Amino acid sequence: MSHSPKRPTPSTLQPRGLSLESVEPRLLFAADIGSAAESTVSTMASLIEMPVALANGAPSDSLLTSVTTSAAAGTRGFTGAGQTVVVIDSGIAWDHTALGGGIGVGRHIVGGWDFAENDADPYDDGPMGTHGTHVAGIIGSLDPRYPGLAPGADIVALRVFDDQGQGDFPRIEAALRWVHDNLNSFANPITTVNLSLGARWNADGAPEWSIIEDELAQLEADGIFIAVAAGNSFVRYDQQVGLAYPAASSHVVPVASVDANGSLSSFSQRSDRVLAAPGRDVMSTVPDYAGNFNYRADDFLTLTGTSMAAPHVAAASMLVREAFAAAGRPRVTQNDIYAVLRDTADTVFDTITGQNYRRLNLERALGSIAIVPTPVVPVPVTPAPITPAPIAPAPVSPTPGSPAPSVVDWGVVDSAVFVGQSLSGQAWRTISAANDGILTIEFIASAAPNGSARLFDAMGTVVAVAAPSAGGLRLDANVIAGQSYQLRISDGGDGVDVRVTNLVRRDGMSVYVLGTSGDDTFAFAAGTTHDGSPHDVVVNGARYTFGTATTRRVYLLGGDGHDSVTLVGTDGFDAAALRPGKVSLRTTSVLALARGFESATVDGRGGRDVAYFADSHLKETFTSWGDRAELVGGSSYLRTVGFESVRARSFAGQDTATLHVDAATEQVSRVGSATRLIGTNVLREVSGFDTVSTLGVSTFGASMFGMANASANSMSVDVSVELKQVALPMPAYDGTFAQFAIRAAEMETSARRSVPFDVDASAAALAEARSLSPARRASAVAVVQAIDVAGELAGRGQRSWHRLVGEKDVRSTSAATIVQTGTPTHAADAVDAAIADVVSQGAFESTK
Repeated sequence: MSHSPKRPTPSTLQPRGLSLESVEPRLLFAADIGSAAESTVSTMASLIEMPVALANGAPSDSLLTSVTTSAAAGTRGFTGAGQTVVVIDSGIAWDHTALGGGIGVGRHIVGGWDFAENDADPYDDGPMGTHGTHVAGIIGSLDPRYPGLAPGADIVALRVFDDQGQGDFPRIEAALRWVHDNLNSFANPITTVNLSLGARWNADGAPEWSIIEDELAQLEADGIFIAVAAGNSFVRYDQQVGLAYPAASSHVVPVASVDANGSLSSFSQRSDRVLAAPGRDVMSTVPDYAGNFNYRADDFLTLTGTSMAAPHVAAASMLVREAFAAAGRPRVTQNDIYAVLRDTADTVFDTITGQNYRRLNLERALGSIAIVPTPVVPVPVTPAPITPAPIAPAPVSPTPGSPAPSVVDWGVVDSAVFVGQSLSGQAWRTISAANDGILTIEFIASAAPNGSARLFDAMGTVVAVAAPSAGGLRLDANVIAGQSYQLRISDGGDGVDVRVTNLVRRDGMSVYVLGTSGDDTFAFAAGTTHDGSPHDVVVNGARYTFGTATTRRVYLLGGDGHDSVTLVGTDGFDAAALRPGKVSLRTTSVLALARGFESATVDGRGGRDVAYFADSHLKETFTSWGDRAELVGGSSYLRTVGFESVRARSFAGQDTATLHVDAATEQVSRVGSATRLIGTNVLREVSGFDTVSTLGVSTFGASMFGMANASANSMSVDVSVELKQVALPMPAYDGTFAQFAIRAAEMETSARRSVPFDVDASAAALAEARSLSPARRASAVAVVQAIDVAGELAGRGQRSWHRLVGEKDVRSTSAATIVQTGTPTHAADAVDAAIADVVSQGAFESTK
């Protein structure tokens, strides 16, 4: 494997939450950076079920067959040759047959860097992955059925999302700097960058909190074309014109999505600067684990989103650049290419906004440039199939001339136990392999192991010899699916149970473990390199060990039936992600990815470990207590043990969350839309749930916008599930404080409370009325959010305001108004009045 030409310099800036999001069922697996107002809160990936992979075959008639294929027909022979495109995303499954089957010099994927794991292997192997591989295929797939628009271009993969789908702006910033530093580090120069990611933002300009504007401006000055997904939150923002960020930057080309009929997609954000391209039901490459899991990366899947539209425009820019070069103009800018694409685009009228937008017409764009090259058809690269090597024992054949043995046929076996076998003298069994990989035969005896056993292939060659194991004999052989093997047992005794397992395969540095049509039990325990312990895999009782230095990925695939899996981490740093049907564990040496399990437990074994939960579309319940947490719903049971930090997010369904407070020193607070429980070596955070309950004695405090000392004067409350009792150890102020405490607890436990209070609208209206600067407008929003979500609601009177806005003495009568009334309308009015008081006294100076 080729390493990246230059190691990036780590960014020292503070991270912002970065995640993957799906905006509607069967849509999108597109990157979406967390809200700027919650910049310190990492958000989980959306885990709405994706469409079923259509591996090694054509899509069904109900799906759009391939918008990429139809677009590729208009490339007029240009392929993007002589250029390199950088895909900044979740990595790329570079072993995919349609992407060249490898990485490094002379390959289609020429190199890259993993900013999440800080190494030169940007493989798209995270459980929240697939996205980057899909984007890369739209640009450069070599498959003749589903070709990319620029198959002649080289591709660089820069991975900025980790296994849990988490990322941050500093990673993107470092990736953009890496592009500038490595413009000419490959055989062909970097000309294009694709960013199929975007912050929750809806404007036509960069937000004040952006830290990547300088890098985008630098790449634009370098002549790089930067295609960015416009965003998928048009509905979320009430169908108002605007763009996500960084699509809203003036230094990039924003790309909206259109459906097969050419109209703008319902989810796509838009502005008059966008170029629109196919984004719904786009067929492209995905990793094997997202497809049919057959050990061969040759799968395709339809995904939807502006993330799928952006690479169409990125690839189109490369073809236009190539056409300019053929016409004698080798040096062009992003603006030059954008002007051609826009001037030749089709006009699309949007009935929702009443505006016209521009839709990519690649053939017309290329035809507008004078010289057209001779068509060149790229030759698909198909790696040679991997044939498992037989185990080493020298060939031995049965004794010639001996009478034909009596053979019992066990048939095709993937996992079975043959009970009470009579193996005295010499016994023969025939076994047909169900899968490529390891065939394990274990003779389970109560006494010390007796006898011997050998396995022969169809040619009479010995392929494995049994060795003594705990309580019996064990034989392991590499076999080929569908082939028949004969087992000879000598003096094995009577009443012996024989376990046959053919579910494990090793392929390079990856291990695959398959399930059966019945109920299966899997376990994986990660080894560590510092103590030399190996990775341990158990499937239906059969145990396997694999060296840490030679095994980087372990894929566990449950079959039919009710399957369970247990993943055990190390005493070092571990990270886990759990969602119904898909669970992962990452240690410093290995990624274990489990798919298709109804029950899963992940044990972090203590230490500074982090786990992420996400829900499905069903109704589910999240509960945490002590060092345990679980998400239960439908047929799924997910559980973690021994993790210091656990975060859970609900995206769909009527979900509930309960946080058990186990110590008086633990504090419950609201940060943005999240509820947090923080204690010594404990962090539990939930967001997006319909109902959040806190059980036990808890300290309610505010932990945002300068309220660091709130816990010193905060109240302790014991809230029952029904919220009928609130115990107040601190004195109440003539009963009004108790009323406030109950109201705050209700708001704490109901994310969908009935308060008709629009934080953003109230703050924006006030800011406009007061003619505040953008910086002060942001402060106004911060103040309202702090009041609304911190559990304070100004009910702590002057002390809370004092702490919130600095050392100014703010005495607002509205604070008493909030305490004295429980009506939502009065609360909203009081908050606006309170902000007015703060603004009038100039207190915003301390919160810019």
